[in-house]
Amino acid sequence: MIFERFEEPGLSQYAYAIGCQGAKAVAIIDPMRDIDVYLDFAQRQKVTITHVLETHIHADFASGARELAEKTGAELHLSAYDENEQFEVAFDHTPIRDGDTIDIGGVRLVAMHTPGHTPGSVCFHADQASLLFSGDTLFRHGIGRTDLW
Repeated sequence: MIFERFEEPGLSQYAYAIGCQGAKAVAIIDPMRDIDVYLDFAQRQKVTITHVLETHIHADFASGARELAEKTGAELHLSAYDENEQFEVAFDHTPIRDGDTIDIGGVRLVAMHTPGHTPGSVCFHADQASLLFSGDTLFRHGIGRTDLW
């Protein structure tokens, strides 16, 4: 399994790469605006970015998800739970719902709808490694703010 955490200094924001070395493929979760860090990572690891996932619409940083998906040809997965909400995604993407799975070689990510931080928040669970990508829904000693809308 491939697993890497990317940190944006000063923002307390993390993005992640998770994937399968055998398949030479990774997903990038919650990418920051500067996508070069992910492109460089993929090149160094000799893998392809096949999926880009967002856990929620971010009010505290500019996302690079759309640009990264366009640049790499990766499938962009965003919450399906933004319909009729104050903020609704208006560009092409694959809606993701509770229980949907994304397979990256031998790694399976399972989406879990976790409203609270935002109405459309989703977490991604990687069964093989007991990893949960909570995207500001859960923190080590707390939960994500619910007042950002």
